Amino acid sequence: MSTKITESDIHLINNQIKEAFDSRDTEKMLSYFSDDVVIETEIATPNGNQTITFNKTSYKKVLDETFKIAQNYGYSVSNIDINLKSDDTVAEVSSTVSEILTINGQVLNSTSYETTIFRLIEGKPLITSMSSKLAM
Repeated sequence: MSTKITESDIHLINNQIKEAFDSRDTEKMLSYFSDDVVIETEIATPNGNQTITFNKTSYKKVLDETFKIAQNYGYSVSNIDINLKSDDTVAEVSSTVSEILTINGQVLNSTSYETTIFRLIEGKPLITSMSSKLAM
């Protein structure tokens, strides 16, 4: 059981989430999220920005549905900046996430700029919030 979050923890979790994503294993992906996680995605639309909020259950549902209909789904994370808070039980991570997928023959590309908060919960670093700004 850990008493602090390290940069190595964050990199390891990001790699494990990527592996779970690549194998479309939403259970494994979400095992790194707290039960009360809040996920917010801001999307630019012709009528202005729209924010969609998910909890763990609704996020899993969206992931499962997307994995069912998407082909050639790729996901990568870059520009990772880890900011450990003073007591090392909280980390704020900024990153750029790129996704490409094909649905019904149409190729979709997106880039989002994410801020993810990890908190040490019962000795395990878990994602407690994730906010992203999506650019399509």
